Amino acid sequence: MAGFGFGYARSGRRARSSGSTGGPGPGPSTSETIGAFTRHQFGAGLPVSASAIIAGDAGDHWTVSGGRLYPSAAGDAADLNAGPYALEFNDGSSINVTIEPDTWDVTDQSEWDFVARQSSATLAGKTIALRNTGTLTLGITGGFGTPFRRADLRDGSNNPLVVKGRLGEVGEWDNYCEIDRVQFMRGARGLTFRHLKTEATNVAKFTIVGEGSNNADDITIDDCWVRGEVGDPNGDYSSSSNYPNLNRDLINTTGSAIGAVGNVTVTNCKIEWGDSLVNIRVDRPGGQSIITGNECAYFYGDAIAVTMAPANPLPTTISDNFIHDTVGLATDSANPHVDALRLQGSTTAVADWDNIVIERNVILQGNARGDMQAIFLDDMKTSNGDSGRYFEAVIRNNIIAIDFSVHGITVIQAKDCLVENNTVMSWGQGSNNSPSIFIASSGLTTATSGGGNTVRDCIADNIGDSLGASSQSNNFEAGLNGSVIAYSELFDGPTYAPETVAEAKVLLNPKVSAGAIIP
Repeated sequence: MAGFGFGYARSGRRARSSGSTGGPGPGPSTSETIGAFTRHQFGAGLPVSASAIIAGDAGDHWTVSGGRLYPSAAGDAADLNAGPYALEFNDGSSINVTIEPDTWDVTDQSEWDFVARQSSATLAGKTIALRNTGTLTLGITGGFGTPFRRADLRDGSNNPLVVKGRLGEVGEWDNYCEIDRVQFMRGARGLTFRHLKTEATNVAKFTIVGEGSNNADDITIDDCWVRGEVGDPNGDYSSSSNYPNLNRDLINTTGSAIGAVGNVTVTNCKIEWGDSLVNIRVDRPGGQSIITGNECAYFYGDAIAVTMAPANPLPTTISDNFIHDTVGLATDSANPHVDALRLQGSTTAVADWDNIVIERNVILQGNARGDMQAIFLDDMKTSNGDSGRYFEAVIRNNIIAIDFSVHGITVIQAKDCLVENNTVMSWGQGSNNSPSIFIASSGLTTATSGGGNTVRDCIADNIGDSLGASSQSNNFEAGLNGSVIAYSELFDGPTYAPETVAEAKVLLNPKVSAGAIIP
């Protein structure tokens, strides 16, 4: 579609009939399949030799001006499925125009403002395709009059509104369309952000707010590069020059009422340089947290954290994430406590937390620094007791290799947990001489045992237990007959980080004890 300002056809090409003249106008008969575009768009419009439309547009959705065919003001606000249009012109020529279904192209700020402020009924289930070359300020700040505030953006088939980037191949992050942020998006339901990158600045990037009856629900962040301001991964944690995003979570949810935040999905994203990279709470009945397929790096809180609903335990799936390069050491002056994956319970819980699946995650030290717990399910017990509630989880097929930590996989207050086919290596060095896998009711004398836990087919330096909280079978001791291997030996260098699970297996399998194969 070179030379025109509108979006891409689904086929990626124009379809012209054999009767096309190829001249300045559409000729006797022309067929065009185009992305939706607005009258304000730079370069928009199809060249025509006519000066008026005489038939084929009963709704006055099109206009001719300055030798170009544009959508009219009515066309901008029309149903984007309208068409195809068989337009006839006053010079005897004609054109068939088919709009790409449900899509509005947006190139600049004025277009974004125009489209994003349409009624929720008009936008429901549609797509806003961004084609900006600079940073587009979305202006979603939660204040009155901002886009998508307290709106249900799902159509009759429950399809969400999608705000996506037009540019860049998948995984070529630098070429994605850039937005500033989506900060304090209040009460939106049915909204997906896809194929975008955020500015590398010291602000939260996606903050989802639910409030009372104005629920936030069915929010998806897919295939986005979510980035904070870049600092020095080897400097002291508490210094703002080394960590400009201190106390800044990149993707998070919040709300003023319990039961206000529903389904949240974060998938296929690259997320880096924040305090916690993903920190969400889903507490609306029927909702769930899905965090899958992301690459998470450069964090000094939690890479992925889910706060479990105290009143309505909801499903949580954390899978296929690649987590590396934590940047906070325990010896830093701010004394960070870093977790790769953390599920946080509550001392006020009224039911057990069940329907938890944590699988196929790869957690590695990478180029930065260790001192972290890899997978940590914490009931937030106090010094004098515990919550009295339990985690019921499936934790399987995870690969973990980091030099220092308290534990590799830890479940405090476990009940009917299945922990299988996990590989936890290079653990418990120095003063942190603790089990690699620790499934327990609690370390406190006042604890109760949930029981029914199983640890099987795992590879680990040491598997701990408390109060007989787990049965163990067919587990292998990692580290060349039980000795601990340094991270640098595991990966033939101190800073090497495998990019795939398959690559990690090739490097790790020769390092484990005879007979143990990383699943």
